[in-house]
Amino acid sequence: MQQMLSQSDNDFQNKHPDWLWGQYSQDFADAVREPNGVPAMLNDMFHVNRVDWGFSYKDIAKNNMNDSNIKVEVWYGGSDDTAPHGKWICGELGVEGHLVEDAGHGLIHSHFESILESILQA
Repeated sequence: MQQMLSQSDNDFQNKHPDWLWGQYSQDFADAVREPNGVPAMLNDMFHVNRVDWGFSYKDIAKNNMNDSNIKVEVWYGGSDDTAPHGKWICGELGVEGHLVEDAGHGLIHSHFESILESILQA
């Protein structure tokens, strides 16, 4: 199985090799470290995301329309093959969202400055 990276994810990793092989690798290693790491990650992926949370994305959209002080932003990469449901989430939330065509699952890293600027302007 070949893993695909978007061009912007690849460019970011090439531009920041110390981050990728340093802090990022260490943070991931800490997250999956025994005794609880892997079971906790699997719980997030296969249990928490499968059970009913008692509300839906559409409920968030309804509450958001009733309170103009709440701003919901969704950023998603057009090349994200790990979690490719950004457009669907935007539809459920009733927001336009920010599609970054060339971004993948690493969008938070490669486009952090743009995301932060948008949040600070809200």
